[in-house]
Amino acid sequence: NSAGTGYTGDTTLLLAEIDSMAVETNITEFTATAQTNGVLLNWTAVEVGNQAFIIERSQDASIWQVQEEIEGAGTNLSPTDYTALDKPPFPGPIYYRIKYVVAGNVTKYSEVRQVIFEPGNSVSAYPMPAEEGQITISVDYVYNTFAKMSLVDPLGRIKYEKTYLNQDGQPIEEILNVSEL
Repeated sequence: NSAGTGYTGDTTLLLAEIDSMAVETNITEFTATAQTNGVLLNWTAVEVGNQAFIIERSQDASIWQVQEEIEGAGTNLSPTDYTALDKPPFPGPIYYRIKYVVAGNVTKYSEVRQVIFEPGNSVSAYPMPAEEGQITISVDYVYNTFAKMSLVDPLGRIKYEKTYLNQDGQPIEEILNVSEL
């Protein structure tokens, strides 16, 4: 009896039978869900000789751009869950697929998923009340758009106003000395 396998006989034969099975890397589930801060991608895979998962994005489902590469587990016959958050620079319909490279540099693709991305803009100021006369202003919004932030006093008077242009798709943070306002 081979250690806990329930197989009686030659273990070399058992390993040869397992090696000859037609097992390959396979994505068993793949979802793309639009959120206000990006698109959440989740997938589950059984992996055999998998080198990497490459997330690709497209506006038209024909021209694809690589967004991120995630190292594969090599060989893992237990389903493994993966997650990534993509921050697309444009609103509207977006297509995703996952390219994966297995042993021998064989390339395969997941099914294509479409989402409608309607990003949220957020502007926040913290802490309130200000500590040591300073607050941090955080602006997170869509690439290549403007966001206007105004601080007003309890009487509705504008004490500070600034327009931000997001040129790289990354959130902006600024420390503001409010003791001078």
